[in-house]
Amino acid sequence: MTQVSLSQALKELNSGQINKGKATLNILAANQNTAEQALILLFKVSMSEKNLNEAKLISERLVSIVPNKFDYINTLVQLYLSSGDSDTAISKLKAFISQNSNHAHAHFLLGSLARKLGNGFLAKQHLLSAQENQFPDIYLVKLEIALVYSDLLNDHKSAIYCLEEAIEIQKNNVNAYFNLANIYEQMGNKSKSL
Repeated sequence: MTQVSLSQALKELNSGQINKGKATLNILAANQNTAEQALILLFKVSMSEKNLNEAKLISERLVSIVPNKFDYINTLVQLYLSSGDSDTAISKLKAFISQNSNHAHAHFLLGSLARKLGNGFLAKQHLLSAQENQFPDIYLVKLEIALVYSDLLNDHKSAIYCLEEAIEIQKNNVNAYFNLANIYEQMGNKSKSL
C-alpha cells in the first residue's frame, strides 16, 4: 500500500494536480515508513515552485527525521545562506557536528563559511578538524587554512607552511603559488613573490 500511495502522489503531481499530490505527500510524511521519501518529493515540489520558505521547513523536517545525513543539512544550510541568514546556517551546522563530530565534510563546510564571514578562530578550528577527519581534498583544505592564517589571523608563517604543503600535494596547481606570492608581497619580500 505504501508504494501505491507514493505512486499515487507521483501520478497526481505528474498530471498537474499539484495541490492534491502535495496533500497526499503530507499524509505520507506523517508515516514513519514513508516520511523521508515523501518529504524529498515535497522538497522538490517546493523548489520547482520557488518557495524557499516551504523548502526550508521541509528540509528542517528531513534533518529532524534523518539527523545524520549530510546531504540534508547541507541543503538546509544552503537555503539559509541563500536567504542571507548565515547565523542560522552556522547554528544548524554546529548542531549537526555536535552529533557527528567526525564528519569531515561538515567541518569543512563550517570552516569555509566561517572564513568567508571573517571568523578566523571558528574557521581554523573546523578546517583543522576537516583535515584530521580525512577530508578527501586535502589540497583544498590546506588552501582554506592558509587563507584563514593570512587573511584573518595575520599569521603569515603558518599560511606559508600550509601553502608549501599544498604545493607538495599538487605541484601543478597554480592557486597555492598565487596565494604564496601574495603573502610574500604583503610581507614586503618582493623577490620571493615573483
